[in-house]
Amino acid sequence: MNRGLGVLFLVSLLLCSIFPVYAENNGLNISFKEISKEYKKEDTLIYDYYCKYPFIEGDSPVAESINYYYVGVINEMTDLLLPMYVEDPDMAKGADNYIHQVYEICCNNGRFFSTRMLQEQKLDGIIKNSVYSQVFDVSGEYAGETLTLRGVLTEVGDSSEQIAALVLKDIWSKIEPEINKPNSPWNEDLCFDTFSLDFYPEEHYYADEESNAVFYLQPNIFRHDGEIVTFVYSRLDIENLIKEDEKS
Repeated sequence: MNRGLGVLFLVSLLLCSIFPVYAENNGLNISFKEISKEYKKEDTLIYDYYCKYPFIEGDSPVAESINYYYVGVINEMTDLLLPMYVEDPDMAKGADNYIHQVYEICCNNGRFFSTRMLQEQKLDGIIKNSVYSQVFDVSGEYAGETLTLRGVLTEVGDSSEQIAALVLKDIWSKIEPEINKPNSPWNEDLCFDTFSLDFYPEEHYYADEESNAVFYLQPNIFRHDGEIVTFVYSRLDIENLIKEDEKS
């Protein structure tokens, strides 16, 4: 994604273009919508906002619930946060800032619907990339609702907190040996304490098409190559971590 995205859209005009993406495996029928909006102060462009987000076709309760979530998140951004940013000196340092968001579908298998949102924000000339994610139940007990980590892993273990703690330690055990290798992309001063401050397994996950939990690290925090590093865990993987922890 680059700065040119905002130029493609008319000033302060809401655009709703729909691109059909029909699902297989009894998944939901998905299209995408776009919104582009500019925020000015005394004729000076302070913020440009762009978002491409999924829309569930049909009028089922599941579709209505999931669509309500995405529309609510976008309305909060366009009607509350961005107008506030424009008036806040710390969030509007000069002009020509932007927030661009693109949602990607990670899972649409009839059991879960999951997306990850890639956000690029420019503030005072500095660009920051972030990742956010969502997992919805499609056909289970909580159809139409977002799921906790334990819910995605079909109620394995005692709690999401338990799973998150085990995943945190396990992922660190995979990263730590790589830090001091030649040409390692990992920050050389990275340690478990700093790692645990910015990686939240209870939040930083989505589901893939096999209904695994995919954990991700925010770009440019732990590494200097800008990559979004992911770690995939199945229900069986988590069960094994729990068993190993009980033995220790």
